[in-house]
Amino acid sequence: MKKIILICLFFCCFTVVFTQESEITDEFDDFDSLFSEAEDIIVEEQKEAPKPTSSSNNSINFTGALDTDIGLGFSSSSEDYFTPLGYFALEHYTYMNARASDIFGIKASIKTNFPNFSLSLHELYFDYMLLDFLYIQAGKREISWGNTELFENNLLSDSVNGASIGMSFNLFSTNFSAIILSQVNWGGNTIPSIKNISFAGSIERVFGKLQLNLFARKWASEDKNKKNPAIGLENKINLWGFDLYNQTITHLDFDTKNIKNTKFDRLYFTVGLMKDWENPRIGFIIEYQWIFYDKTLNPTAIDSHKIHFKGLVSRLFKSTSKIGLEFVHDFVSNNGIITPGYIYYALPHVDINVGIPITYSSSTWSITPAMSLSFEWNY
Repeated sequence: MKKIILICLFFCCFTVVFTQESEITDEFDDFDSLFSEAEDIIVEEQKEAPKPTSSSNNSINFTGALDTDIGLGFSSSSEDYFTPLGYFALEHYTYMNARASDIFGIKASIKTNFPNFSLSLHELYFDYMLLDFLYIQAGKREISWGNTELFENNLLSDSVNGASIGMSFNLFSTNFSAIILSQVNWGGNTIPSIKNISFAGSIERVFGKLQLNLFARKWASEDKNKKNPAIGLENKINLWGFDLYNQTITHLDFDTKNIKNTKFDRLYFTVGLMKDWENPRIGFIIEYQWIFYDKTLNPTAIDSHKIHFKGLVSRLFKSTSKIGLEFVHDFVSNNGIITPGYIYYALPHVDINVGIPITYSSSTWSITPAMSLSFEWNY
């Protein structure tokens, strides 16, 4: 076990010095995921410390976003020759941004889904810049920490389900952030206590082209989805126009009475490469992820070795079209999905998407030609 951890830490150090999960199923049963990434692949810019949205004093703005998909297709597999498919989904957000000044404001959003109708207050929080130094955000807010480009590793994916207080400041060109999360319904308590509060923190620094981010989180003891505390390290550098990045997240079962009895729980190791070119716009992202479990604490868990590739060529045919390819393979279960696709986006507020997901495993296969219309309106 120590050798495994040392190997991962060595790779992180190597990247720093020399370069400065949903399971794949045997059937393609999520029609919308085929065209969920229709935008151009763009390499991320260097991160900066968050700041309140600047606007005129005493202003209230309402905006919205509508995303609707209508699709038809059929599935053919080794077990079923022909199965027709249909798909419809509507998602709408209404956003409010109220500013008393450039240093104080309130943000809120209402989310609506259909046909599984739901209407919910998605976010409601305020932000404040204290003494032009400490940035504070408090309320119901969706926060993302520890996400790579393709694999989902968000340590704060549950943040939107409760209340949180976030604070960040920049000192000596280093950004420090801390977040306190609470779910007041945990344990039936109406007042948050130290037991049903979660803590997270990060330290981020940019050294020229190299970005480093060290972060950690402790889960609340009464959280039904509680995990052992996590410690993560991210590093990213741009070399000759290529973005090379690595993320390692380790969960540890701490023994507070005797630190020597602390046990290794699980390890998430992700490495990726991304690049884009102009005219026509060509971009790709490729990631490899290894998830390793200590079998003494996770006797039924299965290790995972996955590779995920996504490529896109856009601005084709007088800037009316895109073609893309997505590929995911799990080396442990020996299954995956290959999805070539074509997007025509020259019509106002609507894209025409055509794709052919091919799902395979050692024992079966399926192919799902499909076409959908994606309606979008940001107002």
